[in-house]
Amino acid sequence: GDRTPKQKLKMRVRNAKLLRCFEAHGVGRGCAEAKLKTPVQLQEVLDLVEELLAESDAKLAPGSENSSESEADGVPLGKLRQLQLVLRRGPFGGLNRKLQVKTVRAAEGGRLEEALLVAKWGGELTEAGRAQAERLGRSLREQLSRADGADNLLHLHSTFRHDVKFYSSDEGRVQLTAAAIAKGLLELAGELPPILVSLIRKDAAANALLDDSTAVSAQASEIKRVLHGLMQQPPGLESEAELAERLVPTPTA
Repeated sequence: GDRTPKQKLKMRVRNAKLLRCFEAHGVGRGCAEAKLKTPVQLQEVLDLVEELLAESDAKLAPGSENSSESEADGVPLGKLRQLQLVLRRGPFGGLNRKLQVKTVRAAEGGRLEEALLVAKWGGELTEAGRAQAERLGRSLREQLSRADGADNLLHLHSTFRHDVKFYSSDEGRVQLTAAAIAKGLLELAGELPPILVSLIRKDAAANALLDDSTAVSAQASEIKRVLHGLMQQPPGLESEAELAERLVPTPTA
């Protein structure tokens, strides 16, 4: 769905406290990178960032201030302050911010000596994006129901609600898009977070299923070719119903 712009901040880290934090979350000792996105993980990094900034400020002479080029024990101060602002952007929900940590240099035995920290934020699903996803869900329900003239999808959901699952990557906007599609498809009421928790599968197995597309690469290329042709055709060449049928074929046999 429609989203806000993505933003990114990169910095190299040699600070011992941050490196030990990254190691505790799996970076180093054979693991090249890790993602930190849970509220507990992000709060831990924010606490360390604020501790480093406080220590740096305490070392200043009265009336002076640090430049953005100076460092706080192996971390650029300017970028450290930017990271502090990013992590302070509202409560942590596990959907709208994440940190990626990659090994740059490790000592013999795997102990981390330098890491690349990439903070990512933005790219959040907008209200227009939610509305688009819900419309798509309703459209899919209507097309599936049209096949036999009955809304069996809603009946199935009310009878086997825990058996209905949607698969998503771990990106926040993708999870919310999947929840909005589920809301429209199953004609659910209420906010998206409860739907996300109960119906959207986003574990490691789901990520592996979604990420490894080698088995269907030929089909994916053909789908892209068809979609590109449909998007390039002049408006009004086909009715909405005809276009929908080509985008989401619903054969009855």
